[in-house]
Parts: sequence; C-alpha cells; structure tokens
Amino acid sequence: MLRRDEANAGRRLRTKAAKILSAILAASCIMTAAGCGGAQKPQTQQAEAEAQLDAADQGAEQTFSEAAPNSADTQSDGSGQSSADTQSDEAAQTPGQPETRCRYSGMTADDILAELTLEQKICQMIQPAIYNINTDLMKEYDFGSVLSKTDGEFPGGAEWKSLIRDYQSAALSSEAGIPFIYGQDDVHGVNYCRGTVLFPHNIGLGAANDEELMYKIGAATADEAKIAGMLWNFAPCVAVSTDPRWGRTYESYSSDPEIVGN
Repeated sequence: MLRRDEANAGRRLRTKAAKILSAILAASCIMTAAGCGGAQKPQTQQAEAEAQLDAADQGAEQTFSEAAPNSADTQSDGSGQSSADTQSDEAAQTPGQPETRCRYSGMTADDILAELTLEQKICQMIQPAIYNINTDLMKEYDFGSVLSKTDGEFPGGAEWKSLIRDYQSAALSSEAGIPFIYGQDDVHGVNYCRGTVLFPHNIGLGAANDEELMYKIGAATADEAKIAGMLWNFAPCVAVSTDPRWGRTYESYSSDPEIVGN
C-alpha cells in the first residue's frame, strides 16, 4: 500500500514538474527573445538583443495580487484545465510581447546540435557560478546556465536584473548565440536579493499542511524572482525525508509522500 501511494505521489510530482519546466522554458523564450537573423556582426547582434530584452521587460513585472489567484480562481472548468492554467496560457499570448525569432527558429534539437561545435556543446552543459565568470567569458563561451551566489553582498531586484541582462546580451551576441538561463536556490524566498520576503523552511511550511498557502508562497517567490530577472528556481524541493539525521531534512515538507505530492 505504501509503495502504491509513493508511486501515485511520484506521478503527480512528475506531472507538476513537467508543467513547471514548460513554464520556465516559455518564460525564458519571452525574456531572452532576440532576432539573430543568421550571420550578423557581433555589434549588431548585441544591439538587437538588448532592444529585444528591453521590449520583453515591458509588462513583465506583475504584483503578487495579480500573480496569485485565490482558491476560486484555481477551480477546473470541466475540461481538465484549471482557470489558472487558462489564464496563464492567455498571458503567454498577450499581444505586444516580442516574438522569439533567432537563427535556430524552426529547427529541431538535432538540427541545432549539428550547428554547434564540440566546444559549444560542452559549454552548453557547463553551469559556472556567477562569481567565477564575467560577461567577456559569457560572450566567448556562451555557457548554458549560471548558478547564482553572492560574495556577501545582497543586490536589490533592479541590480540583479541589470546584471543578468548584461550576461544575456553577451550570450546572445556570442558565436553560438544561444540564450542562457539563470538559476538560484529560492526554496523559501529569493534569499540573495535585498528587500524580498523570506518564508519559513519547508519543514515548517509542510507542518501547516495547507495547499493553498503553499501556492501563494510559491507565487510570491516566483513573482519576486521574476522581477529580479531570475527565471530558473531550484525549487520546490520534493524530498521525502524519513530520517532526521539527513543534513537537509529541513528542506523536506514531510515524511509523508502524500503531503509532499500535494
């Protein structure tokens, strides 16, 4: 019985993870839209990339009240899709948002890989920490992703967004011209950004056993991460800790897979 429950919880988690990944990829396309148009001069690519990024920023910052629907907003309409999902789909198609057009548009993954050198493929699999690289290295190597950390300072949202945009512009103007994705551990709030809200650790949140509250906390964290320009959150942590001796038990919502799955 326990194994069946764990399997069911696992399927639900995989479904949620797939939806989250789709949302991340869609957001990445919107925020990193750039018309590369084949072989262009690096200066032209960078200027065009910056213009597209400026356009993508318009209307990107929403308040928490707009981002987090109440329980009534998340009811299904009978078609298997919740009203919140429908609103999300409509938001992704809002007129006026920049269209993603780059040298790889319309190409399959195999086609794109065929365009890359071995070194470029390797760089797409590398995730350096932000404090170990600079924009010149990003333009030279076009890393696939960047890990967020700080050296003791905590920039504000506008400072983070400006920094990430500089790296994105460098990536888009590189020879490979592939946008990178910026990732940070926002497990219980955007903890490396000054002025954001930090929530209790998951072990405390799970004790509340309140799905709607967890949704609102996730929406608030996502909203502030988006304002800071961080589109990849290394969360939620869906570990099911059954032994408190594990060093990261505090990041587990519960030892019950049903509660974690919900």
